This record gives sequence, structure tokens and C-alpha cells, in this order.
Amino acid sequence: MKLFSAAALLFITVACDSQTSQPAPEPTSGTLPEWEVDPTWPPTLPNDWILGDIRGLFVDESDHLWVVHMPSSLTRQEIGAAEDPPIADCCFPAPPVLELDPEGNVLQAWGGMGGATRRRVAGFPSWC
Repeated sequence: MKLFSAAALLFITVACDSQTSQPAPEPTSGTLPEWEVDPTWPPTLPNDWILGDIRGLFVDESDHLWVVHMPSSLTRQEIGAAEDPPIADCCFPAPPVLELDPEGNVLQAWGGMGGATRRRVAGFPSWC
């Protein structure tokens, strides 16, 4: 059995190694995207919402940004308005999933305590 396993491993290794592969082109400044941070984007979220730790970002075919964050990562002081009784005038945790248009307007949001639902969004990666 060991001889068969060794022969199979050798065959797979030789078969995979014998394929000619094209070397990947070296990245150049002409092929790499350039990113510029816009500290004013997104504008203030509605409902005095704030975001916790970001767990996922995705841009769909409509250039909408999908954000998945963890509201549970926010401290009591950060979400003072959500405390009972409130300890501050601001803020509330945003729902865990938000869709924003290119201008930063919230198009839809869902999830969270008592309202958690699973939705499948076309084009959204399956890992979310």
C-alpha cells in the first residue's frame, strides 16, 4: 500500500510539474490601482448611527458599498444614547449590514438584536 501511495504521489507531482506555466507579470505603476483617502466620505450616517469593527467590505456592480460591522465591539460610552437610561445625546449602533451608494447615502440596512434576518444579495460574496 505504501508503494502504491508513493507512486501515486510521484505521478501527481510529475504531472502537475510538467505543465508549463506562464510567469506572472511584474507589477508596475501602470498596472496597480491608485487609492486616495477621502476623509469626508461617507457623510454622517443617519439616526446618529456609528460603526463598530469593520468585518467586511464589498463593492457591487452598481458601485454600492456593502459594509458588515460588529455593533457589539462598541463601548457603552460610544453608544451612550442607546443605554437605558441614556448617558449621552449620541450615538446608536448601526445595523450590522449596510448598503451605501457612491455618495455615501444609506440605501438599506438590516440585522441586529431582535431583527436579525438572513438575506442573499445578488453579487455579494458568499462568505458574508
